Amino acid sequence: MPKTKYKKFLILAVCLLAIAILIWVSLFMLIRSTAKSLAQEQEALRTESEKEIYVTEVSRDLRETEDLRMGIESFFVKAGEEAFFLEKVETLAAHANLQIKIFNFEKREKVLYLNFQTQGSFSDSYYFLSLIESLPYNLSIGKVLLREAETNGQKTWEGRYEITLLSYLGS
Repeated sequence: MPKTKYKKFLILAVCLLAIAILIWVSLFMLIRSTAKSLAQEQEALRTESEKEIYVTEVSRDLRETEDLRMGIESFFVKAGEEAFFLEKVETLAAHANLQIKIFNFEKREKVLYLNFQTQGSFSDSYYFLSLIESLPYNLSIGKVLLREAETNGQKTWEGRYEITLLSYLGS
């Protein structure tokens, strides 16, 4: 009988050991899948954290360079601001004591073309030309013709100008 007791005990021990091994393998698999899941979550959090840091840095850079970008944008005429440019030319003519007459103001491909005439004294016409050249835009002055004319019995200078605005950001 002691052998049967011993056998029963041995079978019970083997069964308990098998159950323990199954529990250990199950726990090991559960821990392994949980660790893998946590690693994926950590990677996702790290990626989101990097994105947040990047957005924060870009936002800071944009705020720091806002004044510089505004300064650079002042060198361009954007679509919709064409009238502002034309008014600026007319204001410069008035500042130089010249009468101005616009013949043509149109968009050509990626530039603005302006053709106009002024009347006034030679010194005022020359001053106006220097004002036009000092505008902060990329201008191509295609043609300037100054000639003496007579208006109402007075000698004046008539100027014909063809200007192309190259720093135009049209659509």
